Amino acid sequence: MTEIAEMMGRDADSTGADGPTIDTGEDHRSPPALVDEAPVAEGALCTGTKKGTAGKGNKGDKERAGGMLPVIAGDGLQIESDGGAMRADGALRLLSLWGAASTARYLSAQLATGKRLDVQTVPPLGPWEPLWGNKEGGYKRLRRGVSARLSHTLLLGRECDATRLDAGERAFVVTLRRDRPDQAVEEVYTAFLIALLDEPVDPTWAGWLWRRARAKGEARPLMVWGPVLREAWECDVSTTLRVDISAARMGDSPYGALPFPADASAA
Repeated sequence: MTEIAEMMGRDADSTGADGPTIDTGEDHRSPPALVDEAPVAEGALCTGTKKGTAGKGNKGDKERAGGMLPVIAGDGLQIESDGGAMRADGALRLLSLWGAASTARYLSAQLATGKRLDVQTVPPLGPWEPLWGNKEGGYKRLRRGVSARLSHTLLLGRECDATRLDAGERAFVVTLRRDRPDQAVEEVYTAFLIALLDEPVDPTWAGWLWRRARAKGEARPLMVWGPVLREAWECDVSTTLRVDISAARMGDSPYGALPFPADASAA
């Protein structure tokens, strides 16, 4: 899911395990120069730090963050997050972490066991909100080293990892970035369908496909935080799309007319 990492504004190397939970062991693919002992930037703290406190960081880190980032906390650990998405009940779907790899790895493992973490979306004075992990599904973890003291870790709920070949009902997360006002949710959603479905999907159908997904409950809004994301949706890979497309071609669709490729200029 490197596309997700790019939507979050960074690239990532896949180091997540294929099992139901995250691999909590060492990242053997990490460059030898990387070390995990020291935290970086405000909020990326190590063991023994109390929730609500902030690390001093350094000038380069503050310039990267543009000020303090939202903070994820649990078991006396804190780490910064430049973006995340969760359901209204606090169930995590996507999380981007910046800080020591050991801290990110530990908190990721806590989420994979279904434990509660807390997120402070407006540090340092904002309220703390619960963030719940998923014990049944676990998370796919993508990680890359940025410097000797800084790691970027991206977590994606495995039920939202549409690349799983053994999945029955598949889902994916559509994200829109703040620095990309040109991004349209229906276009990103359609791009996922083109990549994931066997049947042909034309880009000119984007508006129709999105109306249909919203009406059928196959696209559900997520709560987002951080300076990167402006919008996120949890979407199902439809199993009835072929039938609905056929009905639309017959002029019998509650989601409006389905444009044909020849009608693209008129659309």
